[in-house]
Amino acid sequence: MKDIEDAASHPIKYRADIDGLRTLAVVPVILFHAYPEIFPSGFIGVDVFFVISGYLISSILFKECTKGTFTYGSFYSRRIRRIYPTLLLVLSLTFWLGCLYMLSAKLQALATTMLAGTMFSANLQVMLLDRGYFDDDIKENPLLHLWSLGVEEQFYIFWPCFVSILTRLSVRSAVMMQVAVLALSFTCNIFFLGFHGTNKFSFYFPLSRFWQMGVGGLLAYVNHIRLTQTQYASVPTSSKPVSKPTSDHQTTALSWVGLGCILLGFACLDESSAFPGYWAVLPTLGAALLIFVGPTPWFNQSVLSLPSMVFVGKLSYALYLWHWPLLVFAKLRFPNPDLRPNYMTPMAMLGLAFVLSLSSLYHVENSLRRHKGRWVVPALMGCMLGMSILAGIILASPDSFSYSQQAMNARAVLTPNVTVGLVPDIPNVSRENAPKEPTHASISAAELDILPDIGLPIPKQHIVEYSAEGRLINPGQEDRALVIALGDAHLDMVKPRFHQLALHTNPIDFPTIAFKSSVNTTLTKCIWWPDYDMIKKVQPNVVFMSINWLAHLHPGGAASQPAHENPPCCLQGYGDSCMGQNPKDVEAILTRFQSDLTDMVSLGAKVFVTTVAPEGNEFDPKFILDSSVRSVNRSVFRTNHKWLIDLVEGAITG
Repeated sequence: MKDIEDAASHPIKYRADIDGLRTLAVVPVILFHAYPEIFPSGFIGVDVFFVISGYLISSILFKECTKGTFTYGSFYSRRIRRIYPTLLLVLSLTFWLGCLYMLSAKLQALATTMLAGTMFSANLQVMLLDRGYFDDDIKENPLLHLWSLGVEEQFYIFWPCFVSILTRLSVRSAVMMQVAVLALSFTCNIFFLGFHGTNKFSFYFPLSRFWQMGVGGLLAYVNHIRLTQTQYASVPTSSKPVSKPTSDHQTTALSWVGLGCILLGFACLDESSAFPGYWAVLPTLGAALLIFVGPTPWFNQSVLSLPSMVFVGKLSYALYLWHWPLLVFAKLRFPNPDLRPNYMTPMAMLGLAFVLSLSSLYHVENSLRRHKGRWVVPALMGCMLGMSILAGIILASPDSFSYSQQAMNARAVLTPNVTVGLVPDIPNVSRENAPKEPTHASISAAELDILPDIGLPIPKQHIVEYSAEGRLINPGQEDRALVIALGDAHLDMVKPRFHQLALHTNPIDFPTIAFKSSVNTTLTKCIWWPDYDMIKKVQPNVVFMSINWLAHLHPGGAASQPAHENPPCCLQGYGDSCMGQNPKDVEAILTRFQSDLTDMVSLGAKVFVTTVAPEGNEFDPKFILDSSVRSVNRSVFRTNHKWLIDLVEGAITG
């Protein structure tokens, strides 16, 4: 090992093709974010970034650890100079735009991610939410993309120490130890795939991603041994290089295989794929092969090393940071893409991101990174600490920072405090005296007005079994006329209509309505009417059901699979790819549902069930903000969901 230590003075040579590979990574990512329908697989560019990062950082670490010049202080000082300048600029602009255009609830969510981002743990914060990376509502977070920075920096907490251990081992032992770490991380990635009905744990959990940077680290180690081999005449048997140099034909072939793996990933993957999982091997292996073969193969030399590719590659970090907040705020301000002004289109935002990236790279990042002053690192750390404190203050008091929230509160039209369901001081969300001049802020507030709390809580001794979510309208008429309403959030949305009817009817002439809704349906039990035994006991006059069929029944499993013994239900909220549910499960669920309906009718109850209701982004109240409401074609909706609608309506009418 002494010979290797003496030979460790070799430089880390610059490779233009790796900067070109950065371009191959960042361009698909930003195109995916800007035009997800056209570039549905661009997200795998992040996986390419992970391999590049692992290779470059590990190359420096192996050199310094072998020479004995490595210190944590110098390592993290370089990381701070590299990462903090542009990140601070992006956080500052995002904070300012968030205060301008976000209501307090969303600004508070932004502050939570900002606080986590300043501590490089955004991936963990987002992982703990109820949504996954590809869900529509989480895509409204302007700092969602900081998850990848969190994964990288968490990797580099332990990796320098691990590298220092590797440099003290024989080549065989070092390789085996690295392979063991990679295998553990990859196993974690597979284990968490589909965990609790979602892939978000596999996507965000750092240990599930470390193998990708570890692959880059293994490449760096192989290259380190190759370079040091030329510095000494003989190597002990236990320290012989793990790989012999390959011929030009072999490297060219491997280069094409690497490119093919990445292109295959682009061709095969989309947001519905079980990702990362085994699919992540494609971009990871592809990037690893393109790095492994060196700069001489034709593709690396003639394409990746082009000046334009290298130029964009040098901008990749800044481009990655700038593009996403700009796209999110443009969509937030003008939700309807058909009526969005030209200067706010995704292409315009990418152009602005390019300009900001150029400016931040050459005027801020490079200047601070190359500055010799000792004050640079403490100043950057102080600024990041200040950003953390600011995020914490916003988190505690978002109303004080949200201009939109303040405008809404200031312009709110005072209306009579009509109570709901005999409960004092609960405003009636469907009152007749609604604001006649809706403002930008008041329309935005409609996003939060989806689950109206209407009615009295069901007493524990009531004839209708108690539940925390249960509510009563017009109690006291149970013996004369009782309606039991079952369902989920779709049932909650029709409560105001029932309440309006009650307000305009003499209580003695109106039935008691018992609402029993459950917003969070579990994955293992696809039963929205668990009160069937109660219905047989109570024998109500009417049973009313309103169910979000599309949220619960969108099977991701193969049609060839048999139905499960206990057919599962998809998680509500569309965040579940629902791989555990197949079409035969849906048929079995609806067959059981039809049987239950028949039994209810036989009890003498009148049963009403809502069909599959049109839904989609067109119903988002944000479209009202710029008068960009789009019509919804019911026939097109029914055609798009014909398979499920036929099954549901067949069960209802059968």
